[in-house]
Amino acid sequence: TNVVTHAESRELLIEHVASRLTQLWNIVEERLEHRDYIVGEEPTVIDYLLAVYANWNHAVPEAKIEIGTRSRRLIERIAALPEFARAMEREGVNYRLAA
Repeated sequence: TNVVTHAESRELLIEHVASRLTQLWNIVEERLEHRDYIVGEEPTVIDYLLAVYANWNHAVPEAKIEIGTRSRRLIERIAALPEFARAMEREGVNYRLAA
């Protein structure tokens, strides 16, 4: 019989989730092709959420989630906003974008 260990099933799950998240980041990347923000000329709640989601990549460091260049630029712009930094500080979050 073919038995899958807990470690193997965890690894498979992480690979699957990382692949799916990379696909979602690719949608963001396409959306940013001709704009600086997801909607409009100013940041909206979705831009802030994307910056927060990008920080979650640290929760499972072995997950290989790829975030494109345009998405990274968006995240860096949002992370540089004083109100975002204050919110992260208030929440006790050590914010850093994955390499």
